[in-house]
Amino acid sequence: MAQTAATGSTGAKLDRKDPNYVRCVSQVETGSLVKKRRICHTNAEWSQIDAAGSRDAEDIQGRTRQGFDPNGAGGD
Repeated sequence: MAQTAATGSTGAKLDRKDPNYVRCVSQVETGSLVKKRRICHTNAEWSQIDAAGSRDAEDIQGRTRQGFDPNGAGGD
């Protein structure tokens, strides 16, 4: 028997805030104005994806700041 996105292993409906609740989003395919793809993950997986994206953004910002001199010195 197949499990639906909103039901748990016991068959009971899951709350939308439950870490095991499956959420799907549609993302536009790169290079297309109309083609979309559906991506589904549990709330726990979406949280991990968001955290990884935030870490990556902070890492890039930190590396950019290391090479930035607010006084405008050229390093000659």
